[in-house]
Amino acid sequence: MNTPEDIPQKYENRKDEEQKLTGDKLNKLERQKQTYLLDLQGFQNKEISEKLHVSLSTIEKDLNDIREESKEWFKKISKSGLAKSLVDAVLQIDYAQKELWNLYREESQKQIKIKILNLIIDSSLKKKGLFWNSNQKPSFHGLGVD
Repeated sequence: MNTPEDIPQKYENRKDEEQKLTGDKLNKLERQKQTYLLDLQGFQNKEISEKLHVSLSTIEKDLNDIREESKEWFKKISKSGLAKSLVDAVLQIDYAQKELWNLYREESQKQIKIKILNLIIDSSLKKKGLFWNSNQKPSFHGLGVD
């Protein structure tokens, strides 16, 4: 019969290690979400790395991973025939949002800043509508599309 002393230390800590790995994975997903959103807001990679307190190479890898995952999702949706128009619409919305965020950061008048934020929200809702109207659930780890 095994006693607690007979169980190797590595087996006792297995659950703790699994929880740590799960926590690390969740932290990575949260960081990728924040990276994605800051990128959409027009921040440079270096600025994003400073805001999130991670290396520049981590931000570049996160953005690359997001792009690769996006490409895979677009490959899947391309079979439905919607890919070209969906990609064009998403790119236009992303470009408009980056420009709006740049205007927001440069603006000093509170009322104008509020109007710009409303435009950003409206464009985000339109983008979300594009994804859900495609009848294909996006994977993106939920990045920007909840």
